[in-house]
Amino acid sequence: MVVKLDLSDPAILRYPAATPPPGVTPNFTHPDSKGPKLVVGGGVLLAIMMICITIRVYTKLHIINKFSWDDLTIFLSALGSIALYGAGIYPTINGPVGKHQYDIRLGDLSNSNYSIPIYIMELLISPVLWITKLSFFLLYLQLFWPMRWVKLSIYVGATLSTVIYWSVWIASFVLVTPKPGETWLQVYFSVSQYKTTKLAIFIAWIGLAIDLLLLILPSIAVYQLQLSNTRKFGIILIFSAGLIAVIASALSIYYRQQILHSSDATWLLINVELLVLIEIFVGIITNSMPSCARMFRHHLPPWATLKSHFSRWNYTIRLSSGKSQLHSQMGTRDSNSDSQRNMSGYNEGDQHGTPRGAVGVTQVEMDRLKTVKTHIKAGPQGPVEEDGIYLKHDLHQKWSRTTSETADGHGEKV
Repeated sequence: MVVKLDLSDPAILRYPAATPPPGVTPNFTHPDSKGPKLVVGGGVLLAIMMICITIRVYTKLHIINKFSWDDLTIFLSALGSIALYGAGIYPTINGPVGKHQYDIRLGDLSNSNYSIPIYIMELLISPVLWITKLSFFLLYLQLFWPMRWVKLSIYVGATLSTVIYWSVWIASFVLVTPKPGETWLQVYFSVSQYKTTKLAIFIAWIGLAIDLLLLILPSIAVYQLQLSNTRKFGIILIFSAGLIAVIASALSIYYRQQILHSSDATWLLINVELLVLIEIFVGIITNSMPSCARMFRHHLPPWATLKSHFSRWNYTIRLSSGKSQLHSQMGTRDSNSDSQRNMSGYNEGDQHGTPRGAVGVTQVEMDRLKTVKTHIKAGPQGPVEEDGIYLKHDLHQKWSRTTSETADGHGEKV
């Protein structure tokens, strides 16, 4: 917003930088601030980005043993994003950014704690956004180079983004740099600052269009590959994180429009700074996702193997529990059977002359399995303690070559 001020009187620097709303008294001592939102939110994304960059470098060094051009550009983008984060939080902690403009003095806008970091940010935003998007074009060129239409889209998109971003950077440099004899405060309330904001809105629209292209391009390319639907979905899911960058880019346009027509720019500026950092940090994280996935595939077994190991482990536990239960039941039945035989004089001697008290040799043979049944919580031979598969078969006790007796069948848990 363009405001004409008479800065010849130094006393004006002690006045509020904007007119407060009716009934509001400027608070220069303890003003409200949205600064922690930028410090904490940006710090969390910065930490996640550093983890992804570390995994990317490890993967390229120890697994793939090869670097590519997108690794260089994403490294430069990471350095630029760190510089942007530092330039953003410094005037937030030590300056007026994040506070209502009527809660700060005019002199605070000319202070180096505000003017220098903001100047650095305005000169860094376009190059860092450009090199972040260029990293995606280089990555897609590496992944989808056999597809001619993808290569053509990459070349056109990368060329246009390069020309537009650097043209805007040159224009911004001319507009925000003070002329000889001009102060930072004069630049802040000048027509040049108004033009810089309109230029920022224009480049934000261009950035949103490029973000949409970078989001849609891999989805169409992956859909045309000869892969299973599961793998296609997984690859598209990796790049779909770029949707966050698209949303951040769209919201930054909204807040830039508000700054253009508002006298409370320092309060709204914190939103733009945070959204720009989100767009860049998320872009770097998304670009590093393929390397992270490669590292996990290298060190972790496939999901099918993990599922097989889990099923085998679960089966072993159930089998051990079933055998213990079966032994307990058979021991009880054998004890009851011995008691009945002793009471009925079973060992008095049989027709083949087995003496009293002697232990006969019993041969047990298991015939062909008759049925296979699954009993849930109950079975024909009594209650079943656990779910499982039960085999029902007949047992034959052979006492001689010519005679045999058939015992009742019973279930054996497997």
